[in-house]
Amino acid sequence: MAELARFLERFRSSSDAETLWLQQLFVFVSDHLCPDPASSGPASSGPASSGPASSGPASSGPASSGQTNSTNVDFSHMSSVCDLSQDLVRILQENSASGSLPVSYRLVSVSELTSLQRLPCVSRLSWSTNEHRAWAQEAEQIPGLHPLPRLKLLLIGRLCRGRGQDLSLKDATGELCCQSQVPVWSWPLDRAVFLPHWNYIPHNAPGRGLLELIGRPLLLGPTPRLQGLAGVVEGAGTLSVNQAAALLLQHQSRALGDGGRGHGGRGSERRFSVRGVVSAVCPLLDINGTAFFIFSLAQNDTTVHVIVKDCSSRLWWSRSVHVGMSVHVSGLRACTLRSWNRNSVLSATGQSKLTIHPPSQSQPDVHQTNQSQPDVHQTSQSQPDIHQTSQSGLTCSSVINYKGHVTQVLSKGAGLYVMDKKVGLCLANQPLPTRDIRPGDTLQVSNVHLLSRPSPDHCPIMLCCCLRSSVMVTAFSPGYLGDEEEERCPGDGVLPRLLLRKDVGVAEYLWMCHVTSRLRDSLGPQEDQCVCLLSWRILESLIGPRKSRRRDIYSEMMDTPHSCPVSQCGSAPSLPHMLSLSSLRSWLLSLCWSTLTLRSLLPPDGQSLNCSQLNAALSWSRVCLGSDLRGLRGLGGLGDQGPGLGDQGPPADLNMGERPLLVVALLQFPSPRSEAQSLELRDSTGTVTCVMTEGRDRDQDQDQDQDQDQDQDQDQMAVFNTAWIGCLVCVHHFTMVTERFIQSEFPSFQHLDQERFISHKDARIYLQFSLDQVTVLSPSVAMTIQLGQRAEPRSDVGGEEADPEETKRKKRKSDEGGGGVRACVSVVIRVEQKEGVALRNMGAGPTLSFNLKAAVIGPVICWGRDPKNRPITEREVMQGEKKRLSLSFSGRCSRWFPLLQERRYYRLVCPDTEDPSALIGCAVNAQAGVELHADAALQVHSDWRIHTVPRPQAEAPESRDLSRLNDIIGSRSDLVSFRALVLDRVGVTDRNQDSALTGTRLTVCDLSGRSLQVYLEQSHAPFSPGLLPGNTLSFSRVQRKVSRSGSVYCCSVPVSCVSVVDVGQSSAPAPPPFPMMLLGQWDEGGGVSVARVKGHLVCVLFLQLQWSCSKCDRVFTRSCSGLQCSSSSAVFQAKAKAVLEDGSAEAHVCFYNPLVQTLLRLDDEQWAGLQRALRVKGHVQVQPWGRSLSVTGPDQNLDLDPVVSFLLCLAQDALIGSVSLTCRRQRSLRGPDLRRMIRGDRDFVTKVTPPLQLTCVHLERS
Repeated sequence: MAELARFLERFRSSSDAETLWLQQLFVFVSDHLCPDPASSGPASSGPASSGPASSGPASSGPASSGQTNSTNVDFSHMSSVCDLSQDLVRILQENSASGSLPVSYRLVSVSELTSLQRLPCVSRLSWSTNEHRAWAQEAEQIPGLHPLPRLKLLLIGRLCRGRGQDLSLKDATGELCCQSQVPVWSWPLDRAVFLPHWNYIPHNAPGRGLLELIGRPLLLGPTPRLQGLAGVVEGAGTLSVNQAAALLLQHQSRALGDGGRGHGGRGSERRFSVRGVVSAVCPLLDINGTAFFIFSLAQNDTTVHVIVKDCSSRLWWSRSVHVGMSVHVSGLRACTLRSWNRNSVLSATGQSKLTIHPPSQSQPDVHQTNQSQPDVHQTSQSQPDIHQTSQSGLTCSSVINYKGHVTQVLSKGAGLYVMDKKVGLCLANQPLPTRDIRPGDTLQVSNVHLLSRPSPDHCPIMLCCCLRSSVMVTAFSPGYLGDEEEERCPGDGVLPRLLLRKDVGVAEYLWMCHVTSRLRDSLGPQEDQCVCLLSWRILESLIGPRKSRRRDIYSEMMDTPHSCPVSQCGSAPSLPHMLSLSSLRSWLLSLCWSTLTLRSLLPPDGQSLNCSQLNAALSWSRVCLGSDLRGLRGLGGLGDQGPGLGDQGPPADLNMGERPLLVVALLQFPSPRSEAQSLELRDSTGTVTCVMTEGRDRDQDQDQDQDQDQDQDQDQMAVFNTAWIGCLVCVHHFTMVTERFIQSEFPSFQHLDQERFISHKDARIYLQFSLDQVTVLSPSVAMTIQLGQRAEPRSDVGGEEADPEETKRKKRKSDEGGGGVRACVSVVIRVEQKEGVALRNMGAGPTLSFNLKAAVIGPVICWGRDPKNRPITEREVMQGEKKRLSLSFSGRCSRWFPLLQERRYYRLVCPDTEDPSALIGCAVNAQAGVELHADAALQVHSDWRIHTVPRPQAEAPESRDLSRLNDIIGSRSDLVSFRALVLDRVGVTDRNQDSALTGTRLTVCDLSGRSLQVYLEQSHAPFSPGLLPGNTLSFSRVQRKVSRSGSVYCCSVPVSCVSVVDVGQSSAPAPPPFPMMLLGQWDEGGGVSVARVKGHLVCVLFLQLQWSCSKCDRVFTRSCSGLQCSSSSAVFQAKAKAVLEDGSAEAHVCFYNPLVQTLLRLDDEQWAGLQRALRVKGHVQVQPWGRSLSVTGPDQNLDLDPVVSFLLCLAQDALIGSVSLTCRRQRSLRGPDLRRMIRGDRDFVTKVTPPLQLTCVHLERS
């Protein structure tokens, strides 16, 4: 109390508030800075060692090694509490903005700060209000950065050496880790100090945080006598860098001459002192428990390296030594490094001292950094080799120094940052910094590699650090990210470790970081795995597995010339760009409508179409684009797929150019809101419907001897394996399909530029791919069991056995999973017939449903838990005749439709029951004397599970009754099944439903070239994806019909089912070449409907040109000739009929619209002029057959009409030369004609077969 009174006596003139504040200050200093020595342990008897600012030996004392703790502090140099308090008050008055006592501030202990302060804060004693406001505005310039809140707190304590290279602030209550933005080589250590300016950043762990020291701490108590650093006298033994290099060369020669004995890691006992300029500072490394760092001293072109290990207690030098400093190091010894090809280096010892000369004595021209707002292009001009390319095709990087502000943190765990909003920074090749780098920090990076466009997913200019680079924070950030979400990925730091251990370049590493961030956004909380490891698996699936490599870190840090993995960087343009499903859908939808040109959707004779034909042609179209995006710039060449896109590319924010695309998502059942009953890819952003096929080699039990004739060339089939549900997959190659549906009422071709005639438009987006192009990143439980079966022999699986893979994995929260071990019953079935899914009246209104017929393989089995897709056991198979079962799927159960395929085996599981009757179908009651042919029926419940299982060995494979198109055309069967390639698709409209699409007409063909038209009724069915030209479809039980003209076609019925068994290319397929036929052979019979013929045109039978009303097809002059038609639109239509002869027979060939122009040898201008000439007359028909001439038209005297004369001349010119035609045969219902012929005195009556009737679809002149 006497000492407190003596202290207050010195401030006698203070006010009551100030006196109370001074009293609290004195008590705080007494309790926290000057505790009772008895409670803190015995004081050291010797003088305390000082920091490097002292005469030198202080750095080797025990305090410098950081071995003391907060309860064992050396108080030998402690002044009295009164002196320390008085000195503290003086410093506070000198540094206060007002010059008076800062009574609004209060002292805080280390434990109170770390335990109570949960938000980042700043405290600056000398700040005024305007200065704080200007500082806050500087922080707000960075997007998302909030200024650090200002707190009026005061910190006092003792700065000591912490663990390794860090500082720590200690008082009687605890210890707090500190970092400084300026070198600490001249700071007073282990003495009482006051911190006037600091930032506090709390950590997630309670009681932990980081203190960022801004400026120099102020010493409390008497100032020790320090030698001036500039006046340190260097002994006569001080060597220059050139002399030290020569000395190391001699040492290396002696070590090699001695065979290396006694010099591996050891050095001579002689000590050296070297002075030079620091040219490189390598990061602090920890190899096998040994911490060390290396810095280099340079003089002209000579460099020597100094290694500092933890045994020398000099690791704190790494915080004090920076590039460009002029230093004097004593107590060094020469040693040989075995790991560096037995080269000699200098090693610090326990007696080593570091003296850093003031900046005025440094050499500023060794390395120059940029200004606070650097210009990378100016820096690269001084390095002319930035774009040099080596013989291997790799770009050689240049090494520069850089200083700038951090504006964005891309990934802390991956070490990726953005500086000055335009330069990327990669710290992955270095250990993770002990302090988190925040936006707003000012960094000075030395010896960093400058790379130009190493990755299209990041900044065009990248600064990549290696093991020779150094990073120093020269100014701390003035703010923090208030809404920053902590990265909770369990694999933080995995990517840098993969970069160090695997043979991965900078481009591949940057791509993995990009994919990791995309995965974290797209997968969300539903995927509990490490997204870093997932990105590595994706990279391995693209470039192949990479073996671990052993890096020579010593050569990377000390070799001259410098060489490291970052020195040469190869670009990776083939690495795909990953998109989330929502981004993919948005882009495809925008691309679909923004590039739509209606004229490009019409056939070549689009100008001749009437109103109904025109709107029908516009009703459906598609845009197909492969994942490689090679056809993105030229989609106009895809015919009916849509217009040319020109320069329409991906959105600028996607930044992918023409790189291939990549999709990562979960495979799931179709959702209840899905428009199509097809499997879906799902992530946290959205869903996309997909059409998938599966390779036959995935089925373990596919018999190679079954029905080789039916589909011997088909290696794909519809997906049937239920184990895919719940798998996280990466799709490498796929086709993006956008189907457009337009309801319009365009009067004619001339009105296509008026959108007001479009009443409704819609688009459906989906992906189609083969599962052979899929990589499973995270398998489902069923897929894990299936993969394990390939390496293990079959065994009887009981209900009590537990699968080890299943118990290790955490079950996904998907439609397939279920928690806990539950009893169940199951039965194995083989699907015999499958109907299509459609809306049916199930009592509660229209409901999606479908039925299938299956053969029961064995009895109902009880299990202790779900057997899933394990192999079929012997007790599940029953010998003898198989029972038939009719399964009904409705409502939510209809989601199984895309996975249930004919001739496949499935295990039907009913959970939570041990009653076998649950899976025994209900038989139909039959009356006496009535033979019953109905199968037992079973309604599938929504909680039942279906698993694909391999075919049991006791079951013989069954062939499927598939027909070829030749057999279908010539057969008389009512229901047929076949597989064919889709050549064309046309929408079918119903006249009674306002031009709404009610069906689809598909033109299909097989390998023989035979074609067939199939009509699919879709008015009561969900959207069917994949019915596209180029895909191979399987048609099951479609009805065969014959038209009135005799043509064979097929149409769907309620029992029909259509499946996609193979997906084609993104472009329209080229149809197989049509057979070449002679007219005589074609006329004799055969089922060929389209063929190629060659011959000569004998004569033109008739030629008709007409302007027709686009609505009612009547003749149109100035208006429609129909009395009840008010249409004002007309289309020009042309028709010609000629006789073709090839030496074997004759045929009558009809030509329509554009082919008439080709037949008459007219160019576009002549054809347009002919249309204008007929605009007034509206109609003309010429029959130039033989010597007679017949002309019909509105005017009976047309013999002198120049248009008619012109057409007669054209008809004669059309006969010149041979022609090659592709024609479609028309079925003639007229039988042979009876013709009477007279030869002399004889009269004959004979039957004459009418000529072959053909329609030309393509014309070529020789």
